[in-house]
Amino acid sequence: MRGDAVQVDSVDGPRWELALDRLRAGHTLIYKSVGLTRAETSARPGRGAGRLKVLIQSSWLPKNATRTRALEDLEIGRTVFEELKAASPEIRDLSQELGVAYELIDDYGTGATLIALMADDEIDWNQVLSDDVSNGG
Repeated sequence: MRGDAVQVDSVDGPRWELALDRLRAGHTLIYKSVGLTRAETSARPGRGAGRLKVLIQSSWLPKNATRTRALEDLEIGRTVFEELKAASPEIRDLSQELGVAYELIDDYGTGATLIALMADDEIDWNQVLSDDVSNGG
């Protein structure tokens, strides 16, 4: 989520306006702990493309993640995004216009690995997590 991202912690002032302009131009806006970007493509065709992508950093490395931990991280990210939508009419309008896809990722600095994609209240798992193995799938 790094690179050209603009980090903001509030939805007012010139930095917020800059972050919105950058988001509209296809760059990443980071609000508190989540990233937002416009998804032109998706790891799951038809599920995330064209939507507002909410990027959520996993609190666990994929090798230590479980479905339970991943779902907790997704919920934390959704809560932050809902807070942002409540505070920003621009983000609320954009999310209604484009729809939203949540991506749980492991951002390791030089790239990122997709762990799970959630769109339309359905989750596609991109990683085999330890709960999968211990519970037989």
